[in-house]
Amino acid sequence: MKGLIWIALLGLLLAAIFALFPSFAEETFRLQAFGWVLETRQGPLLLALVVLAFAWRIVRIALGGAARGPGKLWNAMRLGSSRRRIRKLRRAVEDWINDDRPIPPKLAAQAEGVAPPWLLRVLAALSTPGTDARLPEQSDADALLVAATARAISDPDQPHTPDPAERRRALEAWLAHYPDALVAHERLAHLAEETGDWETAEREIGWLQEHGAHVYARLAPRLADAWVERARQASPQEARRMLRRALRVVPDHEQAALALAELLARDGERRAAREVLEALLERRTSFAAARAWLALADRPEAAWKRWAKRDVARLNPAQAWLAAMLAHRAGLAEAARARMQKLADEGIAEAWAMLARWAEDADPAQAARLYRKALVAAGVSVEEEDENTHTTPAPQANERDEATSGLAETRNGPSS
Repeated sequence: MKGLIWIALLGLLLAAIFALFPSFAEETFRLQAFGWVLETRQGPLLLALVVLAFAWRIVRIALGGAARGPGKLWNAMRLGSSRRRIRKLRRAVEDWINDDRPIPPKLAAQAEGVAPPWLLRVLAALSTPGTDARLPEQSDADALLVAATARAISDPDQPHTPDPAERRRALEAWLAHYPDALVAHERLAHLAEETGDWETAEREIGWLQEHGAHVYARLAPRLADAWVERARQASPQEARRMLRRALRVVPDHEQAALALAELLARDGERRAAREVLEALLERRTSFAAARAWLALADRPEAAWKRWAKRDVARLNPAQAWLAAMLAHRAGLAEAARARMQKLADEGIAEAWAMLARWAEDADPAQAARLYRKALVAAGVSVEEEDENTHTTPAPQANERDEATSGLAETRNGPSS
């Protein structure tokens, strides 16, 4: 089409020259070569050349369009159609990207010559909603078209997703053509987790660990969760192995560490259980791990001496709470209270709750006030005390239980 435009512009230019300089067109043009002589006026000769070039271009377009069918002939004969088709294709892709509007199937015919047919088919498949997309049934179907259709079917962000069986079939078809497709493996791992297929989840996330560190870092907690879930249904020996694998993936996975410590303690390996809990406490604040470690302390005096040597400023709240509890069990009430009070002043609900428990026998009113502080520190709304009343009621059982049942965990966030 660009050739026709240039020919038309040349014709207009010559017409303008002839109109402005009539004598130029009337001058004689003489050409003598190879024994023959051509002598004519310049104007008619140049116009004839322009008309011949234009006619030759039209004939070429017509012959090419006729060879591909009447519809293509009409498309080919429209001046400027290529540019319009490019604009249509661009608008369709923009609508798909920006507003999630599917690319019209008819655009493939209209965009002939603008983009290769396989690209239009792939774009149409990618923009089709997953519930409407269908995998090609031909065994020799274009691999890229299969991947694009499977990507649309398995898209987790669409409003309505096909059933898990259909998504899994699409992902397996995708991986059959592209075994190293990172997105396909990631989506299959998510689907396996969604359906409780822990074997597939472990295999897929393990593959991601080897081939895509950035994806693996995002899915590592899912892999650890899968191993913890499987450990609950496995034999004790197999559960140990799975829980250790979960901790290798996510070293600060609280559920895995607590479950492994419980298994070790149950088999009499109390020291190994404490080491697992200590490793968790070094990595994160876990009052559940601190309480579990305290329950496994065989000799509180010796344990306190070891913890007393550590720099208080370098201990996280759970470790500081554990050290104060060991001091209390070792008979060092003053040191324990001082450490616990310092921790409570930092806003730790567990510390306020323990101070309240220690004060229950000696001063129930003070214990009640401390339990209220524990609830407030944990973000639980409590009724204000009556300022006109000089006595404070004894702590109710539900207040005491709430304040000591892990409110600090709520404040510090859920476990992994």
